[in-house]
Amino acid sequence: MKKLRKLLAMLTVAAMAASMLSGCAGSGAKETAAPASEKATEAATQASTEKTGESEGPTAQTPDGEVKKIAFITPQRLGDEGPVDLVYEGVKKASDEWKIEVRVVETQAGEYEESMRAMINEGCTLVVAVFPELADAVATVSKEYPEIDFIHAVSSAIGDNVAAVGCMYQDSAFVMGAMAGLLTEVNKVAFITGVDNADGRAYYDGFVEGVQYVNPEIKDVPFNAIGDFEDAITAKEIALSNYNSGCDVIFSGGGKNIFGIMEAVNEMGDGYYYLSCTGNYTTSDYYPGRIPACHYEDFPGALYDMVTQWYHGEFKAEMVAMQLKNGYFSCVMADEADCHIDQEIRDQVQEIAEKVKSGEIVVKSMPALESYVEYIK
Repeated sequence: MKKLRKLLAMLTVAAMAASMLSGCAGSGAKETAAPASEKATEAATQASTEKTGESEGPTAQTPDGEVKKIAFITPQRLGDEGPVDLVYEGVKKASDEWKIEVRVVETQAGEYEESMRAMINEGCTLVVAVFPELADAVATVSKEYPEIDFIHAVSSAIGDNVAAVGCMYQDSAFVMGAMAGLLTEVNKVAFITGVDNADGRAYYDGFVEGVQYVNPEIKDVPFNAIGDFEDAITAKEIALSNYNSGCDVIFSGGGKNIFGIMEAVNEMGDGYYYLSCTGNYTTSDYYPGRIPACHYEDFPGALYDMVTQWYHGEFKAEMVAMQLKNGYFSCVMADEADCHIDQEIRDQVQEIAEKVKSGEIVVKSMPALESYVEYIK
């Protein structure tokens, strides 16, 4: 079982290592800072190897013989087992398959544009940027380099040479809300997110709509914003506060915060549940009996598809809108051996998911694609 303290200890060691390396190298964007999980360790090792030009086989080349390179720019460290790791997983799968070199830059505020320009000047012809924080930098740098392709993950904006992976959370969050409304024994549930932004509100709006669809007696669903996506300690405190105030089911957004909520629900014991997010945390590797379902986000599939298209010269500056209806989002329920869920609830949740997909149930908070997509001017 993965305990939060062990995870936090790993993160602390990784952060200290990254800090020492940064102190030796000076300020500026850092390539492949020390990771905080086994998966991220492997990813960072691969990225470091690629940085030196080494690979397990021949790398893809442009017509003039140069190696194809991708810049992966993120304001969050790899290793949170959240969206940034899943986006990177998709990029790595495609780059490994097609022998493309990947440069990873864990950048920080004030250096976003500089990081992109530096990677482009080193020969990267595709920039994969992650999270809304990089929106202004993508808009600026993409116009400076019209010959370079950009994929912006977790964004609603596209441009002449910018594709985006958008997150239309409402329909899948509706299904998670329906499950919460069916699971609760006290008619009191809560929502937690990292920051109060458009994505957090999209989760929340769909969640509340789903809760009230199956359980109209629930009138108020608390919205809790931690202020950060990497503060598991505060996330645990907020989760415990909600549980102790009477909630028995919590749903949340992703990031390292999920580990704090996991420990909180485990401390509360029987009768308390956490509907997790991003990856599949319903297995016995985590907290059996406490996590009946997860809002799974198939960033690996979306990014693999887009990078593969780019490699084959089929890059399209368009929106890939992840949602329940196209299969990129889903409600993954735990196996019975990992968490007991009444069969009636399982069947109801599955039926609701299918009705949302077919359009029989219309999620009112779900925007039309035309109104969701923005255009870089």
